[in-house]
Amino acid sequence: SNINLGAISPRRCKTMVMPCHSLLVLLAIAFSSAAADTGKCSTADVASMEKAGPGHSSGAFPKLAADCGSTSWSLLRGFNQEKFGQCLAGSADISSDCASCFAGNGQYGFDNCKVACMVSWCSSACLECTAGYQER
Repeated sequence: SNINLGAISPRRCKTMVMPCHSLLVLLAIAFSSAAADTGKCSTADVASMEKAGPGHSSGAFPKLAADCGSTSWSLLRGFNQEKFGQCLAGSADISSDCASCFAGNGQYGFDNCKVACMVSWCSSACLECTAGYQER
């Protein structure tokens, strides 16, 4: 099962050209390739993600993921995938197994995209950089 993005209208970041729903698309790709293949995200998980929708406003799924990402790292310990998964599961009302599917994308962003994502998680530079995770 894939996330139905057709019913979700894109929102744009105030200062960016690329729509923030692009991050949801990236996450949907990760979901499609990892979670669907392993069965980690249930129909209820997908419904919760679709309900949260795209965008950068409070409560939007990409914003929830970005917020969890920003609280799941430290200079000394790096990116904590378990903490990210727990945060996303709680804030997005999805299962821990499903949330863990998105932790790899967060790890990739931490390892490769700090500079690109420093100003905004939904900047075109950040989204282009994190798209590299899908290309691996």
